[in-house]
Amino acid sequence: MTESDSPISSHLDLPESPSQIIGRRKNRLGNIIKQNDLPQPRQFIASCSSEDVIAPGTPYLEETLSMRSRPVALHILLEVYTAALEVVQKFNPKFRLLDACGAANIDVGQWIYIREIDSGDTPILAATGSLMYLDKDADEVEDDVLCWYEWIRNRIARSHQLINFLLDWGCSATDVIPPLPNDLSPWGSQVQGNVLGLGVPRANSPLIQRLIDSGADIYLKNQHFHHGSVPLQSRIAKGHTHDVTTLHLTSLFYNSDAVKLLLDHQNYKKNANPELAASCDSDGRLPLHWAASGPGDLNCRLLDKQLRITQTLRLLLDYDPTGINLVDNTRSTPLHYPAISHAMCDCSQYAELAIRTLLEYRADPRIPDGLGCTIPHLLGYHSHQGDPVNTMLLDLILSYGGNIKHTETTGKLHCTFLLGICDRSQRPSS
Repeated sequence: MTESDSPISSHLDLPESPSQIIGRRKNRLGNIIKQNDLPQPRQFIASCSSEDVIAPGTPYLEETLSMRSRPVALHILLEVYTAALEVVQKFNPKFRLLDACGAANIDVGQWIYIREIDSGDTPILAATGSLMYLDKDADEVEDDVLCWYEWIRNRIARSHQLINFLLDWGCSATDVIPPLPNDLSPWGSQVQGNVLGLGVPRANSPLIQRLIDSGADIYLKNQHFHHGSVPLQSRIAKGHTHDVTTLHLTSLFYNSDAVKLLLDHQNYKKNANPELAASCDSDGRLPLHWAASGPGDLNCRLLDKQLRITQTLRLLLDYDPTGINLVDNTRSTPLHYPAISHAMCDCSQYAELAIRTLLEYRADPRIPDGLGCTIPHLLGYHSHQGDPVNTMLLDLILSYGGNIKHTETTGKLHCTFLLGICDRSQRPSS
């Protein structure tokens, strides 16, 4: 077969189809937008027909502009839209505003809000949600610890600016995500989220106080959809929980300043509402269970973790120590959850810190969970693919009454797992 007859050669020599050309140009424009080099979009758009820029893929470009660009770049694209009225009519500033708020893009959020937004929308929910979920543009961060921490700090600061801006312009601190339609469960009327609940994971005290002063209800109960990596989720079959309070959510993310503010606010009001620290979710878990669990893989995106973990647990236990050994609907105590998370996403040092703090407040490592597992067994079982268990931590657990001879419901001994782990920790690295 001659070179000209090669199927590979003939395939490579085929001219691009119109859709391929447009797709390539769309990707090129998207990359330019991400770089925020503003002269380049004008030059690029000037080299293409308006049809090439507008269709197909316009929604992708709008989202990219809203999340990662500056207002000037969005304005440049909107200038192109004037050549096609049908596209102008389809442009939905509400969706783009929610994209911008979800990514904490304060400049674009302000630009669209002032010019375009219908006051009936809820951009503040997207903006507060950006404090709980940092996934919108996390792929832009370099794989470097210092860059990562700097990006998180900047992202949180932008979110605070944007939320305060939206409050200044009249957005409501009482906005909620409505209940699921046709939910026939006993909790079917509970909202899926609210401004305060979405914001408390990383909001600072002045912002939380402003939201409360603006009408946000710290006692409002929600249904919460767990991230798949959260240790709490590993113990239940369903993906969501009801009767979740603001204190549950702020405890999960170790926002100790917010925990203190909420507890102090409750004492100050002296009202008839139930004690937040003693309020259980629909799975029977206190805020203390949520704090002991932590957010799992999302631990990687928390700042000052060690200090916040101990402060959060101490605040909750100093306020109400009676829940230290309370079992939830899976028969798990707060101490069971850091034992489960020990091997998650390099979280062993943080799980160990939680375990030590809970033991200090007299957590009982002898209590078995619903499967008959106690703390040594859970540590061994969940660490078989992660970090080896610290032998000093095991000694501490045993000093508080932990029993490595206990068998769980399948008849397995703790030592079956622990001996292998401790043995592995002694092996020389290959």
